Amino acid sequence: MKNNRLPDSKEWDKIVADAFSSTENHDFSVKYELRKAQIQKGITMNNSSNYIRRRYIGMVAAAAAIVITVPATVYAFTNGKTAVDPKNEVSTTVKTTTEAAETTTLADAAEVITDKLTFEKYENDEYRYLLSYNPTEKVTSDNQKYVVEYTFLPSDFSNGVEEYDNLYITPAGGGFNPKYYRVILERPVKEKIDSVVNFEEISDENIEAFIIYRSNVLTDSTEPAHCSNRLVYVHFKNTNYFAELTVTDDISDDDVRSIINGMKLVPSDSENTHEWYGNVDTDDIIVNTDYTNPTCAVDEIKTAKIGDTLSFEAGNQDGTTNALELTINNAWIQDNFDGINTDIHGNQRDFSQFLSDDGKIYDTINWIKYGNGRDSLDENVKSETFQLKVVVLDLTYTNNSDNDMINSYDAGGENKSLTVCPQVFDFSNNTISFNKIDGINEPVPYPSIDINNSSIFSLDAGDSTSKFGLDIPAHKSTNAKMAILVRADQLDDTYIELLGYDCADFNDYIEKDCFFPVKSIK
Repeated sequence: MKNNRLPDSKEWDKIVADAFSSTENHDFSVKYELRKAQIQKGITMNNSSNYIRRRYIGMVAAAAAIVITVPATVYAFTNGKTAVDPKNEVSTTVKTTTEAAETTTLADAAEVITDKLTFEKYENDEYRYLLSYNPTEKVTSDNQKYVVEYTFLPSDFSNGVEEYDNLYITPAGGGFNPKYYRVILERPVKEKIDSVVNFEEISDENIEAFIIYRSNVLTDSTEPAHCSNRLVYVHFKNTNYFAELTVTDDISDDDVRSIINGMKLVPSDSENTHEWYGNVDTDDIIVNTDYTNPTCAVDEIKTAKIGDTLSFEAGNQDGTTNALELTINNAWIQDNFDGINTDIHGNQRDFSQFLSDDGKIYDTINWIKYGNGRDSLDENVKSETFQLKVVVLDLTYTNNSDNDMINSYDAGGENKSLTVCPQVFDFSNNTISFNKIDGINEPVPYPSIDINNSSIFSLDAGDSTSKFGLDIPAHKSTNAKMAILVRADQLDDTYIELLGYDCADFNDYIEKDCFFPVKSIK
């Protein structure tokens, strides 16, 4: 039985808020820690929120770190002050390494300078470093609350979108969302950071900070606003107040330095901080590389064709089940985005930016082999450029149950809309593999077009389009048009699983009449 919905944006915000509103320790999943390690190595962040949320739905903490793209209102953020570079106002010491490998090796990872932020080589590793901070009892006993004031931000930054009051956004959609921590005596900062290729130390009378540059082999082929290669850690002197910033690459190095120098700690009646939790040591995680992914041969699946009606069920969170039907009215293939005007949420979007000069769509996939971040870095194994075609499906969904499947969240109700997430599979080797653990044993593909993610990139059901799916009242039908990108040289081997892949339902998955072969389109 499939879950019929994902949380909408407000529900995600509440989940994130609840996850970090407590002073209790949080146990993070192994998968989250591996993902965070990848992010710390500078892996490109795909800005398709549907793609991220569908694959990392269990990782609440990871959702808090996603840089959100929103319309930016351009204005100078001065907080009542002139927008001048604070480096002109205070005496600042900046230490820059020419190569990370030139720093002093840490003789003993357990010995750090008390109450001072340090960043040094970890043991004999080439690219792994240890960030350390041990607070004193004096600073941890200080009950004064603080907030961070930014006396400098670039004039084209915007900030404060509803509850994201400390989200700072660039015109290109990048930015940073700082996280603030209190470091306690029982849990000092001892953070291993991998794939470090350079760093800078910034210090003045108020702060000590490090800008950490990490390796990213996709830097030249990725939109800067979608990529984060720098981590920033700031300790406010004479306090146990600690800030972490992940900044996108469309923010210049000079602006990052100025932002850090402009961070001031101001006494307040309340503060938005969490207890420092640190990373799970991924070296201690045992990955079962002997795991065999379940596979399926092309002659084992049942296929559907234009005109067929598929019956399926969608489960609700209250335990009830909805009976639905899906009718494939029509399907066609095109070289461009003609007639495709909405994104996966039904919002208006212009896709012309992805067209080449000849009016067709091309993509370049870089195959990345992960390094361990200690003595090897990520490697771009190969690159492939090919044409993409747009497969358009005209479908009708019918709700045969007594339950309305609609999003009434904004009206104080619940989001019970039907989540729509067809998946694209390549049967070029006459078989497909499910639930593959990417990046552990094989190179991982990263497309240059951020809407090419093996799922739909456009969903249009008019007023019935919900945040992540469709609104279908009881005993009513909803017509929907969806669009999917498929490699032009793999059309005959491509199958679209229309009901949405749920790895927990593998056996049911291959038994249903849900695979639609693209080659059946005339």
